[in-house]
Amino acid sequence: MAAAVECGLTPDEFWNATLRELEILGRARRSREAASYRRAAWTAWHVAALMRVGADFPPLAEFLEPPRPLTAEEQAERARDHAAMIELRRRMKENRDG
Repeated sequence: MAAAVECGLTPDEFWNATLRELEILGRARRSREAASYRRAAWTAWHVAALMRVGADFPPLAEFLEPPRPLTAEEQAERARDHAAMIELRRRMKENRDG
């Protein structure tokens, strides 16, 4: 639910959304975060370059590398969270439908 709030959803919107809609929102959020990271890295590199930080300053390409991939443990944690969310949604639907 916290990730849904970070995507800008209200609790009602979250509980009324399909899993496909939540997946699309999650992808869009990750894309925005990656773009934000690249903008920040670009800015930091240029500020430092303009300050003439020295000959050993790394090339811009190193700064623009995307964040590291998730570890197996992090992926497993996300899978557990996803399974818990699906189960919670199923139970809420059962309670709502009678």
